[in-house]
Amino acid sequence: MTQYLDEIIGQKSVKSLLKIYGDSYSQTGILPFLLLVAQKGQGKTKLVRDFRKTLVKPDGTRPRLIEVNASTVKSPTQFLSQLYNHWTDGDGAVLFMDEIHEWPDKVQALFLTILEKDRNPIRRIQADIGNGLEDFDFDFTKISFVCATTNHEKLSTALLDRLEEISLEQYSKEELFTILKKNTDIDICGKIESKIKDIFRGHPRDCVKIAENLEKYAMAKNLDRIEESSWDEFCKIMGIHEHGFSNAEIQIIKALGEKGGEASLESLSASTGFTKGVIRQRYEHALLKRGMLEISARRNLTRIGVEFYKKIKDKV
Repeated sequence: MTQYLDEIIGQKSVKSLLKIYGDSYSQTGILPFLLLVAQKGQGKTKLVRDFRKTLVKPDGTRPRLIEVNASTVKSPTQFLSQLYNHWTDGDGAVLFMDEIHEWPDKVQALFLTILEKDRNPIRRIQADIGNGLEDFDFDFTKISFVCATTNHEKLSTALLDRLEEISLEQYSKEELFTILKKNTDIDICGKIESKIKDIFRGHPRDCVKIAENLEKYAMAKNLDRIEESSWDEFCKIMGIHEHGFSNAEIQIIKALGEKGGEASLESLSASTGFTKGVIRQRYEHALLKRGMLEISARRNLTRIGVEFYKKIKDKV
């Protein structure tokens, strides 16, 4: 029996909730204003795409999907002049606004009116986009609004109050391994399953990337099965270390270890050559998640981090 959203691994409670919304939509043509919240790479876009495929209007048709990165919407005038007609023309569409926290305040303010909670599904606003005041109608029996973010704290409280927040669940290592296997035809030796699971960084996008690179590696080496020796070689070539750390993250651990286990961010930047922003935004999260790093006024290796540094300090 085909399960609902069977291409989405895990996310059991999220899928149950979306099925309720989808079943209701088939009766009314109306969706709540949905906000998906998750870290980068958690599969928000795939979930929205697959969810849209399940939607059926009361007349039996399926809605179109319009995907927009919110960073491209700079002003209310731009939205109303460039996206409004595309969204509302004909039978309407589901508008998926990704990274909605990138919206400027004025665009957020515009949507406070558009997404106002009201039993009447039709909203009308007036705006001047260059030819004097015009009416803009939003009929939410024909159109739907879904958005996603990795930083919902950047959204105004008023806008958050208008959205139904859905937080994606964390993936287990078993679920991530399933995602990897779904994205490669290469046979994987069962004995190395635990080694593979150890390098997962917690989100599907990384597993898909590993699967794609593993296929390229296997093709280059004329392999149809990955054994322990070939997996170790693959990781060495790709710069994947224990716990999934990248070369850059290993470099940061080594730099801290060489400084006695602690350093200022500025000193760490000078030692590694990475800017302070890059260290904060790209590399520290993985080290924190694995319990290697603590951050106060300075960056400090934890006890686990110190032990790991001793283990790798002499390795190339």
